[in-house]
Amino acid sequence: MDDSEDDDIPDEVWALEAERIQQEEADFREKYIVLQKRCGAANISCRLVDDGEDFTGQVAIVSLPNGREKREVVLYSLDTLTRFLSVEFEKYVILGDYQACCSYKEGTVEVAIRPLGGSSAEGALLRLGGSDRSRREGMTLEPHSAENNSDIGLAIGKPSEELCCLVGEDNPAPKMSLRLWNLAFPAGERSHIAAITYIERAANAFFMDLDMTRSLALQLVKAPKPLRLQLVKKRQETSPFRFPMHEFETNPSSLYWYARSTTAMPLQQFLAYYQVIEYYFPAYSHQDAQKRIRNLLKDPAFRFESDTDITKLISIAQAAHKDSRAERYQLTSTVRGCLAEDDLRRFLQEEEDRRKFLTSRDKLLKVDPLQLNRRGAPDTDLRDQVANRIYTIRCKIVHTKSTMEGADEDAQLAPLFPFSPEAQALGFDIELVRYASQRVLIAASIPLKPLYG
Repeated sequence: MDDSEDDDIPDEVWALEAERIQQEEADFREKYIVLQKRCGAANISCRLVDDGEDFTGQVAIVSLPNGREKREVVLYSLDTLTRFLSVEFEKYVILGDYQACCSYKEGTVEVAIRPLGGSSAEGALLRLGGSDRSRREGMTLEPHSAENNSDIGLAIGKPSEELCCLVGEDNPAPKMSLRLWNLAFPAGERSHIAAITYIERAANAFFMDLDMTRSLALQLVKAPKPLRLQLVKKRQETSPFRFPMHEFETNPSSLYWYARSTTAMPLQQFLAYYQVIEYYFPAYSHQDAQKRIRNLLKDPAFRFESDTDITKLISIAQAAHKDSRAERYQLTSTVRGCLAEDDLRRFLQEEEDRRKFLTSRDKLLKVDPLQLNRRGAPDTDLRDQVANRIYTIRCKIVHTKSTMEGADEDAQLAPLFPFSPEAQALGFDIELVRYASQRVLIAASIPLKPLYG
């Protein structure tokens, strides 16, 4: 709407809208006072912050307990705040990274779930309802008698009002949930770990049954992590678009675009970027040997009839063949051949969070941190460090065998599994391997050929 259209609106309408907004702000503040009192009585922190976009100009944030941490639930509107106050949020805790809530007192756990493979939640609920097409609420199993003589109940269906409220407006509203009740929790901090263990074990066992008997694949839903804004270089913001000057090979490019599309699967994304680099291993793993052989053949003193000189030639070729069979060597050769150390250093330092993470020992990933301040020291080329870090994570992804005494170095690595906290911590390493794959693609690019002819 432009200014001329604004002028056409009667003053009475503007006055009514201003009055409505003023009343909504007053109602929001009144509801927040109620929220503040309830949170204070339950030892839950809440605060009011300036939004700057909402009509009320403020949003309420409640920090619900989540083990030793907190999960913030953001309430943007008067309707959402009113809905949140309608449930007994005080008796619930959040469970780890999941969109889940638990009541220790009542012995209940509920977690959001979703179907995989393109199925809709409505279709999944209908299939779970059995032959009665009117049943669209899912299914409830007969209580299972556990060792502690409590009858544990399990149900899959539409989510409760409590779960929908506790998820908050920042996350997609759940369409399905898995509920367990009559659970017994240990005392103290172990109760939080036990609750997470209950839903993971029950879900894994029951979802396997459903997949094998009804071909219905379900998954626990995790709360999406806040998007980390990427730094955009000034030259990228101001440089005009131009017609591309180079083109890239189709096969490694398809691997790169596959990696870009798998943002919800960090392990698969890391491996796809790694495969872009791996595609060029043959081109770079023999470069050193080619240079040494070329120099040997150019030496005026080299004689084809000399057994000694031929032996030198064979030795170079044999050493190159032996080295090229080692994947770590091939990766290092490719990274060295395509990445400049100074460019790599700038990439690592251009964002403080990235630099901090990659140069510190992370408790989850347990890989060697990069050392940026050892320039010129022997065996500390930054490219070699990066290649070693990428290779270590690659081994952690592809090797799922348990650590065994006497196993080789790669087998001693603790594996990474999907949906684990370790997998979720790969963000900066994915940025690193993505940068390396881009450099490799650029190094292998050729001038763009005519599109016609």
